[in-house]
Amino acid sequence: MVIPPMTGRFVRLRCAEEGDVAFTLAIRNDPELTKILPKISNTEQEQRDWINKQRALEDSCFMVFENLEGKPLGTIGFYHVDSGWESCETGRYVSYGSPAENIEAVLLQLDYLFEQRNIKKIVGHVQLENRHVRIFNERFGYEFVQEVDMDWGGPSAIYHLYPEKYYARRTKIMALLNAADQRRSG
Repeated sequence: MVIPPMTGRFVRLRCAEEGDVAFTLAIRNDPELTKILPKISNTEQEQRDWINKQRALEDSCFMVFENLEGKPLGTIGFYHVDSGWESCETGRYVSYGSPAENIEAVLLQLDYLFEQRNIKKIVGHVQLENRHVRIFNERFGYEFVQEVDMDWGGPSAIYHLYPEKYYARRTKIMALLNAADQRRSG
């Protein structure tokens, strides 16, 4: 799926395209960032084909976020969108960005899903040992549902996020971004 780009104060979020092959492979295979993620071994052509497939699908969107100067910082996405846009999954999140850039990328995606698509529930899977991402998700209002064994990476936690929980937390998150923006421009 291809959706319009979204620009915030720190990052621009856009659908991945063929020109992102090298970046998406590099970040996805960075041993420091992906210690506990399932390994991939795509060739450049396989990655190009995968990105093009994501762009053609109706239930999936793989995105790159970049700083406002155009430097790629990370990837994020949503997928398994049901036919009525009632629910979807989020993930594919790997980033070199700063805390403010990372937070804003997630905010842009969640705002799009809840405001433009009227999603009622977002599902997230996080490996149990990935404590950092579990805490990060909980700050956005994701609630732990259950522990499961995933065939791609061992024990994981399933989280759900509902609009009311997200918007209850969004004001506080925006205050953090405002403070970061003031430090940046001050």
